[in-house]
Amino acid sequence: MIKFFMKIILVLSIILSFNLCSAIPPRFLNYQGKLTDTSGVAINGLVNITFRIYDRDTGGTALWSEFHPGVVVTKGLFDVLLGTISPLNISFDTLYYMELEVDGETLSPRILLAATPYSFRAIYAETTNVAFYSDTALYTVGIPETLRGDKGGYLGILTIIDTVDTNGGAGLVVGSTGGPGIYVHDNRGSGIVVDRSGVNGLEVRAGTSTARGLYIHPDTSATTCAPDTGIVVRGACYGAVIGGDVHITGNLVVDGAITPWPGAAGNYIWNQDTAAQSANMWITGTARVGTLSAEHIEGQGFMKVDFTGSAITINDTSFLNLFSATYTASGTGSAIMITFTGTFDDRASVKGAAIEVQLVRDPGTSSELVLTSQRMAMVNLLTYSDRVVTLSALDTPPAGNHTYAVRARAFRMPLYAGRFVKGNLQVIEIKK
Repeated sequence: MIKFFMKIILVLSIILSFNLCSAIPPRFLNYQGKLTDTSGVAINGLVNITFRIYDRDTGGTALWSEFHPGVVVTKGLFDVLLGTISPLNISFDTLYYMELEVDGETLSPRILLAATPYSFRAIYAETTNVAFYSDTALYTVGIPETLRGDKGGYLGILTIIDTVDTNGGAGLVVGSTGGPGIYVHDNRGSGIVVDRSGVNGLEVRAGTSTARGLYIHPDTSATTCAPDTGIVVRGACYGAVIGGDVHITGNLVVDGAITPWPGAAGNYIWNQDTAAQSANMWITGTARVGTLSAEHIEGQGFMKVDFTGSAITINDTSFLNLFSATYTASGTGSAIMITFTGTFDDRASVKGAAIEVQLVRDPGTSSELVLTSQRMAMVNLLTYSDRVVTLSALDTPPAGNHTYAVRARAFRMPLYAGRFVKGNLQVIEIKK
């Protein structure tokens, strides 16, 4: 196997001709070199050469590579045109090193590319006043000011001032069909600062009914909510003035106060009458306010039902419904307190009475629930007696109508002849 030694005759002569009125030049590198063996004897014949470009002199991963089979070497000299097989898509904005592999043997050291390849960077016009990236000669006219300059103390890559069109022409028109029109990525300060006086600073128009004038994507990798997320507006008078409807699909969080618009005729919310409205306000998410004043909040209620019938005799070991009340519960987030107070006696029999009283929700249905119960006994052979019973329970029923009932039975013989004389049932709903 021949050990090669490479001597550079002419490194990277670039086929690059740039003209403001012509198309972008081809990105090719004309590479010439000389190959000898380790004794300095020039090589003749055909060799396979792989060219690689790195951004470091040793190690790393090749940024670009191209294989040229059967390269003709005459008296050690060879000439290849790089970029004809694999496009040279390197920006040439930093130091690069060329590495050659000849017939499987990697030559060392890598060769630092000289200044000539960096002529590619001239396409991007970092320093010239009028050169720019263009496919046609059409864009070579009517460009005012500079493509790099210091404007108002801000040194930027691009400064465009419309001094040609005095009839209100646009300073910069950007069109895009496949990606963002303007992409700003700057971690040193504000991405875009618009400073205008007397006219609109930034005007965004949506092209179709499905397009968004301003669309801010959430950061899906974020795990916490930062204070300055999405849009943060700090204004001396009003942070934002919106003339149309505002559609919010998430939660509305108000740390301050909700104040009627001062331009409205009267101290009321815009598009509302001065009289009280009958419409409902629904909040399915979370509403946080500093001070809340309301005359009525849905989910709070009170109901009281008095028993007005004749005394009911309780003389069976099966439960007998005494009386009931129906209440419409608000559901999740509410708790209902039910209280029964009633008077019982043993006047139906001289032997006395033993009675069990229950407070039940939805009796006789599949969702029947005994909330609480109490037993009592009245035994007096000389005179009749009576007893006041009080039952209280806390219930959290699902939303809808529910029946709360009081029922009783005799639970010990022969003390079976008690009576229910009077009483009432109270229902109080408390919203969370």
